[in-house]
Amino acid sequence: MAVTSPIPLAGAVMAIAPAVLMALAVSGRLAMIVLVIFVAYQLFEAQVIAPRVLGQALELSPLIVLVAVLVGGKLLGIPGVILALPVAAAIPVVIRFVAEWRERGEHSGEPMPLP
Repeated sequence: MAVTSPIPLAGAVMAIAPAVLMALAVSGRLAMIVLVIFVAYQLFEAQVIAPRVLGQALELSPLIVLVAVLVGGKLLGIPGVILALPVAAAIPVVIRFVAEWRERGEHSGEPMPLP
């Protein structure tokens, strides 16, 4: 699954297809159980684990990670999903930069160092 994870839907289908087909050779019920377990795992990973891991890496809350990806996807589609987390992580940095710039004053004479 790790090899196909960059391709969300296609990767999931390619990962589960062999397991479901082998289970189907045994029985239809076993194939359904394998499919349900895999779908439950995928949902848990996508909705719980991934936002927490990405949130810790980017110093964002899991809720912000989830909302950023959803908003990015709604606004720009796949490019929005790809750009959502870097933009969400950059926003607090820009806000701190602007706040420090305002504290120093516009006419201090010395340039503001970039972060």
